[in-house]
Amino acid sequence: GTGTTGTGTTGTGTTGTGTTGTGTTGTGTTAASFPSYFTKLGDDGSTLPADAGVWSCLLDTRTGLVWEVKTDDGGLRDKDWRYRYNGSAGLSPAGTDYPCVGVSACNPMSYVEALNAYGVCGKSDWHLPTASDMAGIAEPHDAPPHINLAAFAVNTDLPYCVAKVEPGHYLGMHFGLELPAGANVQDALSVDMQDYDFECRALMLSY
Repeated sequence: GTGTTGTGTTGTGTTGTGTTGTGTTGTGTTAASFPSYFTKLGDDGSTLPADAGVWSCLLDTRTGLVWEVKTDDGGLRDKDWRYRYNGSAGLSPAGTDYPCVGVSACNPMSYVEALNAYGVCGKSDWHLPTASDMAGIAEPHDAPPHINLAAFAVNTDLPYCVAKVEPGHYLGMHFGLELPAGANVQDALSVDMQDYDFECRALMLSY
């Protein structure tokens, strides 16, 4: 009888302080709350209730832009796939070729074409976001990643592809970088893709 009663010490002492006492998670760096300005959308683009546990896209009510939501199922939109600008093969985290079912070449634009062909979330105008679009969903924290992980279950080890809007190198948006206090988010998180061998992750948007 006393042995069972004694388990209460573990519940209040070890577990309680271990979860709430660190302070790191509480900052939003790891465990963020879902932003009220995002509306969850289903596979067909229909609006889902705020408490829906699964959603396919997000409508940013501040801008009217719709963002794809990555999956973790090994399929076309899996969060782990990497792409290469002007490349012909998508890469898994281990560096092996990803077959890209329905995609002729796993560069960012081929991925866009696949999203449009499948009509993800009822949309057929998926495209690469600009650096400004990407900066619009950044969420500055005390430490990276600077994106809301409750809304976007993404990897932040590589930059995200952005549309090339001017001559020069391809640019990317890297949510995993340090963000100095008071810095311009777009400028601070923009990177030259040449520094990353032109490999990027993909997060597409629709109007």
